[in-house]
Amino acid sequence: MFVKFLIVFHLVVTGNCFLLDGTPNNGGQTQTNNQFLTLSEFLQEKKTLQLETESLRHDLDKTISLLTKQLKQKFDLLDHKVEENSKKNDTYLDYVPMDMYLALEQKFNQLQNANSVLTGENNMMKNELRLLQNVSLKHDRKIRDLQQLGNIKPLQEIGTLQNAVQTNTATIQSLSMNERARSQDFLALYNLTTEFKKDVINQLSSIQINHNVTIDEIRSKIDTSEKESNSSIALLKKRIEEKVALTSHPTSGGTVKAGNIIKFNDVKFSVGINNLSTYKSSGKFVCESSGLYLMSVSIASYKNGNPQYGIILNGNFISLTEGGYQSGANWRTATSVVSRYLYVNDTIWVYARTDIYIAASIWSQFTILKIN
Repeated sequence: MFVKFLIVFHLVVTGNCFLLDGTPNNGGQTQTNNQFLTLSEFLQEKKTLQLETESLRHDLDKTISLLTKQLKQKFDLLDHKVEENSKKNDTYLDYVPMDMYLALEQKFNQLQNANSVLTGENNMMKNELRLLQNVSLKHDRKIRDLQQLGNIKPLQEIGTLQNAVQTNTATIQSLSMNERARSQDFLALYNLTTEFKKDVINQLSSIQINHNVTIDEIRSKIDTSEKESNSSIALLKKRIEEKVALTSHPTSGGTVKAGNIIKFNDVKFSVGINNLSTYKSSGKFVCESSGLYLMSVSIASYKNGNPQYGIILNGNFISLTEGGYQSGANWRTATSVVSRYLYVNDTIWVYARTDIYIAASIWSQFTILKIN
């Protein structure tokens, strides 16, 4: 045994190799070929394995970075296109049929869901890459441990490490295949997203083309209708504002002395008059809108005598009316109707030339009407 040990030690020291276990073959006999693994071959295999691991890690990092960058660029472009289309079609959204709008909204929600799924898968890919990197780090540590073993560690541990290296290699290959599959899924989902984006853009373009003429016609009709409506409203408003009418009666009956204004301060109806309070207190009607006016005064009087009154415009009589002599104390009515063109601030009132006992309420009335 001592002699065998010296022989093995001599071979290891002088040959720079490892003695491998013989593999039984041919009826239990051990083959003597390839029982030695040289140190240079072992180091070469270790170096090759390290290079493959580094290359795989570099390729994976580069692939993930490229895919992430492309995905971000595509989604930024998609968001930009959607935003542009949204701005272009803001003025037409009110005329888009509700069912088409809901369909587009549903598809957009589907796109958001697909984006969420894609983001989740991307995160899973990153997690798997981190796991792969951890496995590679463990593999590197084992290789360093193997380097430290050198010639003094048992050959059985070296074989175990070789198996572990092979297992790790198989695991890396499996993960690489899974990574490629994930990449294919990612590309398929991206293509689906691109097709959906084109479909959305085409539908929006179709909606815009189909509704441009209709929207222009509707806008033209709306503008025309609005102009006509505004013109009609303005004309109606002008006509309403130009209408002037007033009917009033004395609040209470009694004698009005000669030289005083007869006040018809119980206004029953008025249109287009703003200074009613002045009229009620003073008994004078002040014109606010120029035009042709018709004025009517009817006074029911009582007692003996010949009651007289007149309509005054700016201090000048434009009408004089007598009730007629009565020998008895009887009621009688005297009416005066006159027309004039009045200007703004022209003033009209009824003047008592003699003492008049006036009946109140609807027995006596003053009416002024703008007829043009």
